[in-house]
Amino acid sequence: MLTGYVVSALAPSDLDWARLTACQADAREGRYAAALAGFVQSLAPQYEMLRRELRARVAELRDNAARQGQHRRTPVIVADLALGIRLFLNYARDAGAIDAAEAEALWERAWTALTEPGTAQAEHQQASESAALFLELVTAAFVSGRVHVANAIGRAPAAPEWMRTFRVHTIPISVVAHVEEVPNDERLHVNEIVSLAADPAASPLLIINHPINVRGLPRADPTPAPDLGQHTDEILAELGYADGEIARVRREGIM
Repeated sequence: MLTGYVVSALAPSDLDWARLTACQADAREGRYAAALAGFVQSLAPQYEMLRRELRARVAELRDNAARQGQHRRTPVIVADLALGIRLFLNYARDAGAIDAAEAEALWERAWTALTEPGTAQAEHQQASESAALFLELVTAAFVSGRVHVANAIGRAPAAPEWMRTFRVHTIPISVVAHVEEVPNDERLHVNEIVSLAADPAASPLLIINHPINVRGLPRADPTPAPDLGQHTDEILAELGYADGEIARVRREGIM
């Protein structure tokens, strides 16, 4: 969960490598550790007072950050980090390491550095939303067909069990039928989606009714698909072949 820090994307060209090397050398020599120790010691006598004031100061900084249009959790993170920086700058000023003008300039830089990447936190925060992530993963697992919801005895529920469960909760549901089961679906007949062919020897025996049904107008009767070669003579006649030529073509076995 990204609840305690701000993610900042950096490219290699964004870093001052010489300055970073110098900072690493300072860290090895213990300068940062000494500065942190002095900071903590300076806070100790003010601890009770700071505890009383921190909530109000964090709220003020949080409201300022919220006006930047950030993710709802980001202003709290920014405010916490900013308050720590503000207190450290006050310590550095009081210790004589920097003057008041430098402290204020560094504060402005720090605030900008926190709030600018803060506006880009929505993507990172969304990725850490546990509830949304859980639903996304569960959905993907079901879609992949690799998981199922188990019944009380740990097995995959059969179709009738699913149907009962959904109907109890008034959820519209229907079983996906196999091809061979479709002709026996009573809804197709009740809703006149299909009808029996006039010729009992026709194949297929069921014909899909005309899809257009206009109230007040007779519905067009469905017709079966033509047999192989059923309309060959008519087509050749339309193409300009005479009856004799069509008969010759048939006689010679060309068609």
